[in-house]
Amino acid sequence: EAETYMKRGLLVSDEIVFGLIGEALDAAKDTGWIMDGFPRNLVQAEMLSKMLKERGEKIDHVLDVDVDSELIVRRLSKRRVCPACKAVYNLDTIKTKAAGICDACGGAVVKRPDDEEDTVRRRLAVYKEQTAPVIDFFRKRGGLITVDGAGNIEEIFAEIRRVLK
Repeated sequence: EAETYMKRGLLVSDEIVFGLIGEALDAAKDTGWIMDGFPRNLVQAEMLSKMLKERGEKIDHVLDVDVDSELIVRRLSKRRVCPACKAVYNLDTIKTKAAGICDACGGAVVKRPDDEEDTVRRRLAVYKEQTAPVIDFFRKRGGLITVDGAGNIEEIFAEIRRVLK
């Protein structure tokens, strides 16, 4: 059902999203879980907190990878992907061996339409309006960990591992 919405470029309703989250949490009951990019707004944060409380579960940590907006624009506008195998590259940091050719499958590497600079800036404006308040929501509840996302992948990953231990 969610795929039907996504293929049409529509947002999936919170009802459907939380149904999927409930299924995923059931599957991860014995192992734990990590959510990436969710919740995206205060309503979802409140719904998630309520859902977890009803399940007798809680969030141990919320990780905020803090990155300057201009760096985000620079990184995303230089991202390239292979539509065939979904490999991800970057013109500055993860280059293909042959220009424009995927190292993994030999397909053409392209720029996603949502990585155009104007689109990235619009997405950042939506983030600032709708998602940034979620950080304050979790900061007030405790467990928020902020990591500087300005370094390279290895540095950021090492810092995340360090703070979560």
